[in-house]
Amino acid sequence: MKKLTNIKLGKLDIKYAKKVWDDTYDYNWKSSVISWMDESISRSIYHNNKVIGVYVLGDGTINEFVGYCGDESMPKPWVDNKCILSDDIKQYENKKGIHGLHIYVDKEYRGKGIGRKLMEYSESLGDYTWGQQGVELNNLHHWKKRRTHIGEFYKNDKLMGHITITKLK
Repeated sequence: MKKLTNIKLGKLDIKYAKKVWDDTYDYNWKSSVISWMDESISRSIYHNNKVIGVYVLGDGTINEFVGYCGDESMPKPWVDNKCILSDDIKQYENKKGIHGLHIYVDKEYRGKGIGRKLMEYSESLGDYTWGQQGVELNNLHHWKKRRTHIGEFYKNDKLMGHITITKLK
């Protein structure tokens, strides 16, 4: 792998983040990301001042997320959601969680450590990082290299994604 020079993390380029989201998913950006996103910790990554990737992050815990699933007091679409966990998440209570909402690296820059750099950044912010991997992306095997698969996320009984989490620091 050829090492890239002039790579730097910088402020989130929200237009780029939204564009690559819309190009990747059928889910609505506003309902899926905006309510969870923390722009102050989310980052774009640049090569020679050109945006080549993004990691949209939220400051939220796995416990909060799982608590919202199926909660009748929550607005739609949460009432129709269900989380089935294979691991106990009690150990994450009262810990600072970072929610990885959307990571993307331009195709020509993949396999060069850019995604790893973004993930290492997110892991530096809290006690653990967690996220959901949409089934349509078929990329759970990549996430399992650095996270533990702890469950699934369903909407109206249809499998929508997997939930993964890093080990506690």
